[in-house]
Amino acid sequence: MKEMMTSCSDYSYCSDAGFLIFAMSNFVLYTFYDTVYMYLLDYAMEVGVPADDAANLISAIGILNCIGMIAMGYVGDQPWSSPMLIYNVSMILCGISVIIMPMVTDYYLLAASASVFGLFISANYALTSVILVDLVSLEAFSQAYGMLLLIQGVANLIGPPLVGLIADTTGNYVMPFVVSGIFIVVCGLMLNLIPLIKRCQRPSEPAEPTSTPILAIDKRLHTTPIKV
Repeated sequence: MKEMMTSCSDYSYCSDAGFLIFAMSNFVLYTFYDTVYMYLLDYAMEVGVPADDAANLISAIGILNCIGMIAMGYVGDQPWSSPMLIYNVSMILCGISVIIMPMVTDYYLLAASASVFGLFISANYALTSVILVDLVSLEAFSQAYGMLLLIQGVANLIGPPLVGLIADTTGNYVMPFVVSGIFIVVCGLMLNLIPLIKRCQRPSEPAEPTSTPILAIDKRLHTTPIKV
């Protein structure tokens, strides 16, 4: 019991720069990615899309999300792939798709943007645990993942009121989408710092000492017992 309590109260992973950057990226993502679910339907109907077709946009996000989780999980499990790189690129593409949404009024372009968002946001669900194990090790995964879920929950509480305030202040749906998309792109770009930090923190390997034949012979002479 004592060992279990000690392990549960171990927050040493919080001093890891890679984990902190990943947690900050998740906080930004979960603050702003709900904008699509909150306002896409209303924006589509505002630009003349029928209510039934507008509802299909959310369905497209869900369908592509399911397909994306399988695809991202499969690709991320391959030995030649980099889950961190896939995650970074996916978040950037998600942010770009969100920025584009309020700039189009055609239903099929909106459907394409929603599909791109649904496909690539799935990297967050499929690859987060894989990246986290790589950052903090398997032993600290449970505590680190719990902390990450707490951070995501706090961000989910802050995000919708904040985005709603932006929408109320501007009086349209353009700024909520644009601001959210920019921050989602930023959360993907932030993760490029992790490989750089890991590379800087990696200790340089000491050079192996080389021995010349003369030194080797001398060592053998000193270690070989002399028989009388």
